[in-house]
Amino acid sequence: MITVQKAEDFINNEKSEPKQKKVPLAKALGENLAEEICAERNQPPFDRVAMDGIALSFEAWKEGKVDSFPIQDIQAAGVPALKLENPRSCIEVMTGSTLPVGCDCVVPYEQISLKQGTATLEKGLEIIQGQNIHQKGSDYKEGDLLLEKGEKINSPLMGVLASEGRTQVTIEEVLNVAIVSTGDELVPIQETPLSHQIRLSNPHALKAELKRSIQKDVDIFHLKDDPKGIFSALEDIIEKYQVIIITGGVSKGKYDYVPSVLADLGVQEIFHKVKQRPGKPLWFGKKTDGPHIFGLPGNPVSCLVCLRRYVVPFLKNSKESPQKVVLQEDFSFNKNLTLFMPVTLQSNANGKLEASLQKTNGSGDYYSLAKSDGFIELPQEKNKFFQGETFSFYPWS
Repeated sequence: MITVQKAEDFINNEKSEPKQKKVPLAKALGENLAEEICAERNQPPFDRVAMDGIALSFEAWKEGKVDSFPIQDIQAAGVPALKLENPRSCIEVMTGSTLPVGCDCVVPYEQISLKQGTATLEKGLEIIQGQNIHQKGSDYKEGDLLLEKGEKINSPLMGVLASEGRTQVTIEEVLNVAIVSTGDELVPIQETPLSHQIRLSNPHALKAELKRSIQKDVDIFHLKDDPKGIFSALEDIIEKYQVIIITGGVSKGKYDYVPSVLADLGVQEIFHKVKQRPGKPLWFGKKTDGPHIFGLPGNPVSCLVCLRRYVVPFLKNSKESPQKVVLQEDFSFNKNLTLFMPVTLQSNANGKLEASLQKTNGSGDYYSLAKSDGFIELPQEKNKFFQGETFSFYPWS
């Protein structure tokens, strides 16, 4: 068996630069940006009026301390800037319009009264030069780097892309993924299982975790414990998918055919078995010019933990920097294994996240896992863990 760190290193070595493709802006939401976006012009591109009201000359108001200004004109949004002809006059302005030439402050309608073509400031009103003006280039300047490669495109980023005129966006091409479960004891969830059967739950949990973390749908297949059937089905799946996640059939049981079938299909084993609990039978390999394949244990807790710890970072094409949380209780584990322990989180008075252990009834106990927020990684080189120590935390997506 290899260590968790060695398994992670092997998987990281298999990562490569993702392929790219251009998509319409409307289809870019949720994708990873594959290009840098630089500003084509200043933002705002002009001195922009931030409130409805009047624009006037601060110096004229300061020198004369007058409170009434004849209205010269109205500056609407979407038209070129007017020019203030008389500094002791004013121009009505609308939010989003360009600031009239000769004006350098805006007084909102709420602080003035309008009567017979004259705007009068409320008594005692003090004005600040530049008030209620969104200065040209104050958000960013022409040529500034706005978005970096790899950023996930959310709604604010969509706004930036649209403002920069990006009708087409270069994104990272997401790998197509298949989840393959194995086992004669498994029946579809809509069926009533017999006393010796259980419903097929693993693929649905794995699919949900992947859909939330990489925001892409995946395809699900189920195979009986028959080596010829597994060979035939995997031969076809290997031709169509770039990543295959198999759950079950990777241990040492007499009906665990997956490793031998994969070898018969020309898939190279990179590692099999990791010094960890749960998930010791984890298998990883690849086919030349073909997909990468993860063989996850069939036990529900094991397969979901292995997926979150290894497969999700692989599909995101990034090395995860897990958050640190504070252990809330002493704990002992006298095995020479890395332990992944489900936890629930709460914030303490200092705003730090504290982790309470969520004990499970073995690696088949989905119910206890459902009450957790994720799991912490307790390192192999220790067997006693104390309250107040910090450990890496992996949240469910």
